[in-house]
Amino acid sequence: MLVVSVPDLPAFSDEYYEVWMATLDTTTMVAIGTLNPGEEGRFILPAGMDTASFLVVGVSVEAFDGDAGHSAKSVVRGQLAT
Repeated sequence: MLVVSVPDLPAFSDEYYEVWMATLDTTTMVAIGTLNPGEEGRFILPAGMDTASFLVVGVSVEAFDGDAGHSAKSVVRGQLAT
């Protein structure tokens, strides 16, 4: 279980926040769910995910455009303690 809290995220009417796990060099990223402004997100990580390799947690702003890839609009990023 990963708990993500980012207080004071502004709300959007045409975009949303996506939470990602990434490798340290951020070349490999996996979306794990969405985060609503003003709420704490609780995410069950995918079975088999190597959490020793995916140490970076990020939140991005995404458009409702059908593109499942990262938008490159990161609003916060941090590294998990090892």
